[in-house]
Amino acid sequence: QMSGQGLFSGLYPETTGTPGQTNVVPFWTRDEEVDDILPNAYNCPMLTNATLDAIHSPAVGPFVQKVDALLAEFSEKLGQKYTDMSLLWDCLHTHICHNFPIPPQITQDMFKQVSNLTLFETQFGQDYNNSRVARYGMGPLVAEMQGNMDA
Repeated sequence: QMSGQGLFSGLYPETTGTPGQTNVVPFWTRDEEVDDILPNAYNCPMLTNATLDAIHSPAVGPFVQKVDALLAEFSEKLGQKYTDMSLLWDCLHTHICHNFPIPPQITQDMFKQVSNLTLFETQFGQDYNNSRVARYGMGPLVAEMQGNMDA
């Protein structure tokens, strides 16, 4: 939602309208079962096994411990429970990209850790085990694009 809000506020800055009035802009997305813009096990069932192999690799244990510790720190400092590092990353970056302040309790080090851990999470799954997650995850999108180019 934050990314969608960021996209629309960038495309349609509020230059007109009544101050304080909310403008509702409907936008549509694909149903999760057919969405191929991100890796999706509905489109490629082999993605599930490739992802599980990556998650159960020895390198993931220390990563999970770091994520859990950082989420606990965010939860304590901000007074609400955080359980999703990617969502936290998205929210922080959306605020920064649109010049909204982030809470002063969030130190530069905490912000850097969120970015680094989110990057590790994304890249590890893509690189592990001969890039099976990447191939199975993005294959349906690439196939759709190729089909459209061939048409």
